[in-house]
Amino acid sequence: ANVRNFDKIENLVQTRQTAQAHACIVKELRKLSHDMNFQVQASDWYRRLGLNKESLKVLKLNEISIRTNWSTQLPEGRVLTQAAFVLNQLGASAFALKIANLLHTNDPLEVSKLGEIYLANYEYSKAEICFQKALHGSVDKNSNKYNAIQISFADSLAGCGKYQDAIDVIEKIHVPTENPLLQGVCYQVI
Repeated sequence: ANVRNFDKIENLVQTRQTAQAHACIVKELRKLSHDMNFQVQASDWYRRLGLNKESLKVLKLNEISIRTNWSTQLPEGRVLTQAAFVLNQLGASAFALKIANLLHTNDPLEVSKLGEIYLANYEYSKAEICFQKALHGSVDKNSNKYNAIQISFADSLAGCGKYQDAIDVIEKIHVPTENPLLQGVCYQVI
């Protein structure tokens, strides 16, 4: 039943039906309130809907002790990664960086979130390493997420002064003809 409910919520989020998505998320949270993996998923749905307060609130950060060397293989590590990612997008990049420096991961999506935090804090070399790991992970090479990681990777390369490498990455990005916005974003990086 949860998979069907999650698919319904994902569809509501993608179609920007905010009120309905929020109601469904709240309903699932009542059942899964102590499931940290669901908290991360709910936080991401809220983030994508622009409900930033809810995105952070659902993570229950007051229940996690912030210590060094959290692995994202642990639910607490994934919660902290998501919190840092949301904080970074809200402009609290310096605080997000402090959290990111406590985390380690090999998961492609988690490491790309850390890369975004390093990129926002002008730590281009660390960002470059993160995006390389993410691109060599199991992210679907035909997905928009993969394209977004490539754009961030190119941005980190440009930040490191590797302009030709950045251009080479941008030129290899698969841009569907029906998505001219992505093409424009690609060339804004450099």
